[in-house]
Amino acid sequence: ALANWARHQGIDPEGALRGVNAKFEARFATMESLARTRGVALAALDLAAWEALWQDAKQQERKASPID
Repeated sequence: ALANWARHQGIDPEGALRGVNAKFEARFATMESLARTRGVALAALDLAAWEALWQDAKQQERKASPID
């Protein structure tokens, strides 16, 4: 249903999904890098710490590209 709605809106659903996946992978890689820099293992962190790293990665992403 979402793919049909996207097509109706003039959006290529496969291209949109690829873009979102690439953005997620890049942000997660930044999150891993931040954890490594801070000397912590992701597996040892609780949900709140994961969220904090995610938000930090998001901020770094925004600094690199202020448009999105």
